[in-house]
Amino acid sequence: MERDIDCFWGDIHTNAEAMHESIENVIDLAL
Repeated sequence: MERDIDCFWGDIHTNAEAMHESIENVIDLAL
């Protein structure tokens, strides 16, 4: 069960990083 939770949080962290990069790219394009 703990492994599932670690994987779950790992996915959230990865998605958050990817989203952050996407937002930065959008900001760069908008400027």
